Amino acid sequence: MKKEEIIIKKDPSYYLHQLKVNIYGISYIPDELKNDKDFILKVIKSNPEEILTVVKNVSDELKSNKSFMLKMVKEEGSALEYASKELKDDENIVLAACRNREHVLYYASERLKNNKEFIHKIVDFSPFQLAFVSERIRYDKQIIKSAVKVNGFTLQFANDGLKNNLEIVELAIKKDGKAICFASESMKDNERIALMAITSDHLAFQHVSLRLKNDKIFQAKSCLANKKVIDYLPEDIRNEIGNNDPQKWAESYLSKHDLESELRTSLENKIIKKIKI
Repeated sequence: MKKEEIIIKKDPSYYLHQLKVNIYGISYIPDELKNDKDFILKVIKSNPEEILTVVKNVSDELKSNKSFMLKMVKEEGSALEYASKELKDDENIVLAACRNREHVLYYASERLKNNKEFIHKIVDFSPFQLAFVSERIRYDKQIIKSAVKVNGFTLQFANDGLKNNLEIVELAIKKDGKAICFASESMKDNERIALMAITSDHLAFQHVSLRLKNDKIFQAKSCLANKKVIDYLPEDIRNEIGNNDPQKWAESYLSKHDLESELRTSLENKIIKKIKI
């Protein structure tokens, strides 16, 4: 190899050009360049879509450099995976990563995953990070409450007690009716909660209790709440409705049922009076 070629290969611009052609060669560049912040930033600028490949291969010193890693996680939250142990425990770094990308709390320290005050900050803008919190956090009503207000499906991360909490479940299904699928069996069997969920989304009918699904009165009430429910009613009920408007059928059926119920109650009261006499 000629002297000129050796000099060229030691020039950072040579490696910058080569990496623009094949970014995967970054693992073979000299260690001093892996530790050169300015050089690495130029590489990322030339290959923005390969930021994770670049960060994975930088020096441990750069992975421990707060200003560098903060810039990285702001551009790509998943870069948190390659941060040093100390920075994975840094609130500012982890918060910035979570703002950029869902599910990256997974890479944070156990201390932060168990920090109520810190998690409360995160769920306001990235509620699905709850998938990676400690068990203790799943018992915290205020944190779960904040999360379901943003996305009802985060009810799945609550502990069993909160999945049976009326206030929490109501907030979740108001945001997304289908969130009732994560509620307790007791809540799925609560007629008021079930109808609230169906009003929000007809698909919620699939997740209510079997008792309610098979109850004709509830089926009619569900049609009134959301006529799209007809697609999930038993075949005999759909045949009964036929080409009629589901909500008009429901009104008619419930009206008839209420009248029969009143007559039955009136008759029972007369019988009771006779018995007493």
